[in-house]
Amino acid sequence: MQSKSVSTFCIWLCLWQCKVVQAVLKQDCNVISINGTGLRKMLTFWMPLLFHPADHIQINVTPLNILGKQHVESLAKAGMKGIFIGRDTATAANFQVSIVFCMQVWA
Repeated sequence: MQSKSVSTFCIWLCLWQCKVVQAVLKQDCNVISINGTGLRKMLTFWMPLLFHPADHIQINVTPLNILGKQHVESLAKAGMKGIFIGRDTATAANFQVSIVFCMQVWA
């Protein structure tokens, strides 16, 4: 987990972040994590995407527009796609979901 965090986000996870991500990845219960401002709580949301990138979508709601924009920028630096939906970007096109089906052909 640490190696993925460092290689993707250039950040070494704290012990509490590792425990939260492990609980989320386990998928057998709801996870609540309460931490102070500036402790990089968003890493605990983003890290599971590194373990299941193809089959997961994530929706994060932030109280401030600037946070949403910063998250999109951080994800882009890490090679992940994100979109901030605000007054200017709340268009019909941004709410459409494309589903791609992959079919494996057996010889």
